[in-house]
Amino acid sequence: MFACYELAREKVPPDRIQAALSKVASDYGNSMALEYAKRATLIASQRENPAEQWPKLFFRELTGYFVSRDASGYVGPTSRSKTVGDLIALKRSVGNDVEQKVGNLRLAPRTVSDWSRDANIALTALRKNK
Repeated sequence: MFACYELAREKVPPDRIQAALSKVASDYGNSMALEYAKRATLIASQRENPAEQWPKLFFRELTGYFVSRDASGYVGPTSRSKTVGDLIALKRSVGNDVEQKVGNLRLAPRTVSDWSRDANIALTALRKNK
């Protein structure tokens, strides 16, 4: 995952990002977490300050997966989400909250060890209700 962040930090342009991400997958193997890191990298590469954007986009992508996976069983007349549209709105709301909380941390890892520390900081911040 840190290799994806490095692509954002290096400001690899959008027209070269796909090839760079393919190399990352080839070098490190593929995993579900890496897939979400690659998505964050693609999105970040199209924004200003991609390295600043990447951590919050990564956590937003991961959270979106878990909300979609877990909350889909709770759509119906007796659930919080009455319709699929309600579930989509919930997913968007949770994603916005995650992006804001992680963005407020201003994470800027320089090494894999820094990333491990920063990921734990982000997870701790996301566990808090406020």
